[in-house]
Amino acid sequence: MREKHKYNVFPEMSSEDYDRLRNDIEVNGYDESQPIWIYQEQILDGWNRYRACNELAVEPTIEQFTGNDIEAINFVMRTNKRRNLNSGQWACIAIEAEHIVEAIREAVEKERRQKQAETQATTKTSGAITELIPPQPINKRDNETRTKVANIFNTNERYVSEATKLKKESPETYEQVKAGNKTFSEVKKEQKQEKLKQAVIRRKEDESKQVDQRAVISQTDAVSFLNSIEGNSIDLLITDPPYSTDIDDIEAFAAEWLPLAIDKIKPTGRAYICIGAYPKEILAYLQLLSKQDKFIVDNPLIWTYKNTLGVTPKMKYNLNYQMIIHLYSKDSEPLDTSITNEMFSVQEINAPDGRVGNRFHRWQKPNELAKRLIIHSTKEGDTIIDPFAGSGTFLVAGASLGRKAVGCDIDEEAIKIAGGRGCITTGEKTWEIVSGHLTL
Repeated sequence: MREKHKYNVFPEMSSEDYDRLRNDIEVNGYDESQPIWIYQEQILDGWNRYRACNELAVEPTIEQFTGNDIEAINFVMRTNKRRNLNSGQWACIAIEAEHIVEAIREAVEKERRQKQAETQATTKTSGAITELIPPQPINKRDNETRTKVANIFNTNERYVSEATKLKKESPETYEQVKAGNKTFSEVKKEQKQEKLKQAVIRRKEDESKQVDQRAVISQTDAVSFLNSIEGNSIDLLITDPPYSTDIDDIEAFAAEWLPLAIDKIKPTGRAYICIGAYPKEILAYLQLLSKQDKFIVDNPLIWTYKNTLGVTPKMKYNLNYQMIIHLYSKDSEPLDTSITNEMFSVQEINAPDGRVGNRFHRWQKPNELAKRLIIHSTKEGDTIIDPFAGSGTFLVAGASLGRKAVGCDIDEEAIKIAGGRGCITTGEKTWEIVSGHLTL
């Protein structure tokens, strides 16, 4: 019995397919239009038919292949292109047929040398004086080899490179691609999802490492939280209360907590209150703030972002900004806005995006925005509060910058997220603020 030629790199048929082929030959006889091709006394093409014929004692049609190695390789690939294999499988077959790749590499080099010899002969005949063609760089020769490999194996250079990398980095996944259980597109999607998952884990770990243990969040309502704090004891109020789209009576809601919060801020302190850019919400807060004289109401800050898209507007424009009310007094410390692009009232920063793994909560503010405002208005050791802490963005940012950060939220899920980002919950430790000092 003859052996299978090394250029016949295709895997054996599945047992089911082989049984069907054997049964067809046994019932209908051998199809003489499909000969067994022999090269160098071995089976170049028709291996499965040859096996079946031997088992059935049937004499197959035999043809001798005449040609060189590269022609033999091309013949095998051409006759097998009818196989139902995807580009990923072809690429896997290509990189496993190292002897074929080496033969192609030698052919590329032989062709290069032949061209060089022809050029030199032409130059000598014409009497021209010229330098010898310099050796071709290895990387260029490898590129030509990959191109020829890709063409022969019914795939492309990118897939060959990807299969080579995948075999080295993830052999198990590579075997799945080779078997046809996964495509490169599916593998890339899985890899992207895994990278996103790992990015989220790393961000959580990084934030947890950065968070000072003074960052605390309590599951309670804003009014109860604020009532537990001594008046004129806070350096910074920075918060993002529910918007008018989520509150039935925004005027009553603001009146319930804002005057109480203002009372807790030191005369030298500041406040940033993030609100929606809705007319009735803006009016409710400005009317309320106009009745107090402890702080100056600055021109509102604008946080704008361009990385989210809404429904194409028909009657009104989509909002891509939110307002931040800024309060300060004549006794407040000067702002630390030494970075030029941070000194303007419009702050353009992308919104947290779940596609890159930095969004944990529906109305979450960007970490960069939180850190900017805290750096602008406080120094290390200062105390900041957030009575609507959500997933803890302002608390995490404040604590990572060496500020004492404490807040609350009524949403149990938000508390869990904040805890996952490094905040201490009051279920672990208790806290209180007395004369601006946070005690754990």
